Amino acid sequence: MDRLCPSLDYLAPEYLISNSCSPASDLFSLGMVTLSALNQGQALFPSGGNLEAAKQNMDKLKRIPEGKLKTVPIELRPILKALLSFSPETRPGAEIFQSTPYLSEDEGVKTLRYLDTLLQWENLQKSKFYKGLPHLLPTLPHHIRLRRVVGCLAQEFVNPSMVPFVLPNVLRIAQDATAKEFQTYILPHLIQVFPLREPIQILLIWMKWMEVLLEKCPEELTKREVLPLIYAALETDALEVQELALAVIPRVFSLIQFSEVKNALLPRLRKTALATHNLSVVVNCLLCLAKILERLEKWLVLDFVLPFITEIPSREPAVLMTILGILKVTVTCPSLGLPKEVIASRVLPFLFPLSLESGLSLAQFEALIAFIRDLVGQVEKEQRAKLAAIEPLRQTDMKLPLGDVGSVNMNEIFGELVKPVPNGATPTSEKHRAISPLEPYKYPVAENTRSNLTKDLTNSLIQAQINQIRPSSQSMRDMANVNQQEFRFQGPTISIPFRTPFNAQSAAAFQAPINHPQSKFVTTNPSSMKTLSQKDIDDLLS
Repeated sequence: MDRLCPSLDYLAPEYLISNSCSPASDLFSLGMVTLSALNQGQALFPSGGNLEAAKQNMDKLKRIPEGKLKTVPIELRPILKALLSFSPETRPGAEIFQSTPYLSEDEGVKTLRYLDTLLQWENLQKSKFYKGLPHLLPTLPHHIRLRRVVGCLAQEFVNPSMVPFVLPNVLRIAQDATAKEFQTYILPHLIQVFPLREPIQILLIWMKWMEVLLEKCPEELTKREVLPLIYAALETDALEVQELALAVIPRVFSLIQFSEVKNALLPRLRKTALATHNLSVVVNCLLCLAKILERLEKWLVLDFVLPFITEIPSREPAVLMTILGILKVTVTCPSLGLPKEVIASRVLPFLFPLSLESGLSLAQFEALIAFIRDLVGQVEKEQRAKLAAIEPLRQTDMKLPLGDVGSVNMNEIFGELVKPVPNGATPTSEKHRAISPLEPYKYPVAENTRSNLTKDLTNSLIQAQINQIRPSSQSMRDMANVNQQEFRFQGPTISIPFRTPFNAQSAAAFQAPINHPQSKFVTTNPSSMKTLSQKDIDDLLS
């Protein structure tokens, strides 16, 4: 009941004396409240809650001392004295009080009057008023802005074309409000604005005032309403909106779930950087990535970040230095730590060509080369440690017995390819005839073997046996003796040393005698005289 009892210091005389009231009684109370507001909260005649004292104070209203009004502005004193008259009939009406120059010329009062009639104006008139409102808001009390101004402005949220003019003023009021006041008086009105994407100025305003939203919005609402705004800002073509969104992402990254980072955030960053031709946007994309890099999973860095930075076409120094910073983080961060295989096969091959870019300054070039040198040293250190660890095992393997391969004779390697002819004997076949012991070996070349003339004959003969045997030292000496001999093709005669590998020049030398009918292949070495048939030659060269 005590809370329902009015303050005796602000009641009209007629109400205290005769318990009667009228609109004029309210105007008396208005005058008392105005005087108290201008007098640091002190009533004109304090009664201390005593009814008898309050009634006695009413007689003082018939003659108010000037000293009691010294805190009241001079232009307001006449109207205030009239409101505090003892007789209700002499008190002015509300219209007269509002038209007082002290009130009618006050910007705050004008602002509230305009807000009351705002919906009756044209959009052009309203837009001019909203543009000037930021200068007027500081003149209004905080609670008036929260409880009066916000409600009037929120009526315009149903008109998307006017939202860019109204929303900044609402967010300015929110900036000075506490989190509780924001969620009570402002946030319910903003819910209907969050889904709007057009006109583009709405996204621009949200990005500029994002700090206010992140500071005062509940976490769940931020995930549900604010993050989609950031993703939408990245997908626009407005460069300023994109740059503001990129600056906000590191701040909200802790609120983004892992699946959303993988499927929503990183793909949008990549698309934004590759689709734009604006250098500032590309650099800001890379800076945004660098700020969140340490909080990414290692496999995301390998599967997304490294391919992404190699796809960026720009080779401007600012881009290259930002990429260099990202790579330094990937190498030095303990949670990422690229392995030497990735550094050697993916990072270094990407960095070496960048060092040749002519746009780099000397300091930038030295920074890039120093990083490359550090990476090479890291790979060398890790690989040397690995090889040193397995070297004892390798030495043990080399000491294991290889089996008895025995001595190998060159005749065993060549098999039946070379058959000796007895000394002094004359070949019985018409395809062969005796050759002087001083003549070197001769052999024909079949037409279907021309494409194989570039093979090394020695390697071709030994390759079939190399995986099964290991020649002894005596066999190697036999091979050296054979290599010093020569073969000679008889018919139209041409000679090349056995030790000479077949190549284009030697192949050309055989083109003339290839199809000669008298071709035969003999040896004049007395100790190993033999004859080769055409089939043997074909098998040899194949």
